[in-house]
Amino acid sequence: MKFPEFDANLSVNSHDFLVFEPKCSFDLILGNDFLVKIGLKIHLDTLELEWLGKKIPMNSRFSKDLLSAAVDSCLVEREDDDLQNYLDCFAVALGDSTYDEMNVDQAIRENCAHLTESQQKDLRSLLFKHFKLFDGTLHTYSGPKMDIELQDGARP
Repeated sequence: MKFPEFDANLSVNSHDFLVFEPKCSFDLILGNDFLVKIGLKIHLDTLELEWLGKKIPMNSRFSKDLLSAAVDSCLVEREDDDLQNYLDCFAVALGDSTYDEMNVDQAIRENCAHLTESQQKDLRSLLFKHFKLFDGTLHTYSGPKMDIELQDGARP
């Protein structure tokens, strides 16, 4: 897909698009997944689009009020029995995921140099105690509901 408004020589070569045919006055509606992927920014305060450092105005026939009205006009209300078919048109196929078994010693060696030798030993023991969580297979948690509270300033 090319965007000549930004640059005639640039193109996006890989993305899966969903095609639907609603009654809508727009030729193309791009989803957030695509916009985030290519890094396109929407500046609603200035009605501009920005991509790779170049800004262009949104369709000039729209004021902020008309733009809002256009978005609202594309929203469709559906009856409950038709809701699933409506939602299916937005479905995205998920690719298979692979889960590799964790090499505990390597993970500690590469990520935990800031820990003391004793702390690394304790962590190794803890990870091996719960190795089923890191064995490379997908599991479903069936235990009781838990809340995990992070300490202030903690970073994941």
